[in-house]
Amino acid sequence: MKIKSTLALPIFLSALLLASACKKPSAGSESGESANTAGSTTASATISATHGGYLNLGQYSLTIPQGALEADTQLAATYTQTPDVNTMNLNSIGQAVKFSPEGLQFLKPVGLKICYSTAELAALNLNEQSMMVYYQDPDDGLVAMSGSVDAGAHCVSGTIEHFSTYIAMAQALVPGNTQPTVGGANFLPATPLAGIALRVRTTITDFNGGATPGTITSAFLNYRIVGASSYTKVALQPDTTD
Repeated sequence: MKIKSTLALPIFLSALLLASACKKPSAGSESGESANTAGSTTASATISATHGGYLNLGQYSLTIPQGALEADTQLAATYTQTPDVNTMNLNSIGQAVKFSPEGLQFLKPVGLKICYSTAELAALNLNEQSMMVYYQDPDDGLVAMSGSVDAGAHCVSGTIEHFSTYIAMAQALVPGNTQPTVGGANFLPATPLAGIALRVRTTITDFNGGATPGTITSAFLNYRIVGASSYTKVALQPDTTD
């Protein structure tokens, strides 16, 4: 299993911002909601495009805002095989969940919250503050998504724009200078179009073991336009608006 942390964009880019996406979307009051009985391995709900709704399975909570779907859609969540990742000091925690219809694209970002066991954190010697949401791409790699950790509730939350297999992962508490984690890119507009300025936002985290905190001094994005033989390198800028 490989972890992806590089981006190649086949479009024009004019503004690049570094951010942490931590806002949770809201759903309408008249909405579909899944039944979440103890011991369930799958859950489903028909979600209203007009009102939004919720889909819950165990420690996974999905919040679909109004207007995120083109039409009323039946969504499902099923526990699946947990990826075995032993690179970059990363460990998965809990079970992975596959959301369907697979590959479904949302018109608005959808909120995903994954809670986890503190006992499992301790047993695996994981750094809770490094917890992030990951999804499995078509090449079976894992891509980190922006997210925020609620250490009081022991949950990590983020926004997703499509359905795939998702899981929470964290770095091990090991001494020394460990490699930073680069989150998956979020685009504005959501669908990149040639000739239109695109803002790319991501989160980069550096959690070192021991007493020395991680520090990010610079970050760069390499991209190329379709047909180009070489990449262009641009510096990412901190986003103070989020």
